[in-house]
Amino acid sequence: MPGNANPAQFEGALAQALLAKGFQAATKTSVFGPGRLDSMKVKQYMAENNVDLLVMERLTTEAAAPVVVTSTVAQSSGWYGSYGGVAATSTTISQGTNVYARIEVFDVRTDPDTLVWSGQSNTVDLQGAPQSLSAALTSDLIKAQILVK
Repeated sequence: MPGNANPAQFEGALAQALLAKGFQAATKTSVFGPGRLDSMKVKQYMAENNVDLLVMERLTTEAAAPVVVTSTVAQSSGWYGSYGGVAATSTTISQGTNVYARIEVFDVRTDPDTLVWSGQSNTVDLQGAPQSLSAALTSDLIKAQILVK
């Protein structure tokens, strides 16, 4: 992820999307804090809290194709512009970021953990990516009957 993207935003957005649908959710950063995970502590947490599913989200970014927007403003004086005028043109180039998410969902009640769903998604808007990816993932998991109440 680039320096201006925070993985915790993606974790939080996914947790909020799950909570909004009535499912319990916890994030890595809220339970274990920053840094590398200790797999034994993760397994202990999941056992103690009766965790059913583990969602792994791997995020990568790349620069999107530049978008060029040209604006022209014209102003004239006199009757029907016959006495002269001014025109100005400005060109703006915006460089976006594509965010790609590889998502895997594991049933942690089995030994070894069983992959029950995987998918890949992308979005162009880095600012809206956490919410849009989380909404799409939650919807897909409900449709696939991975998330059931």
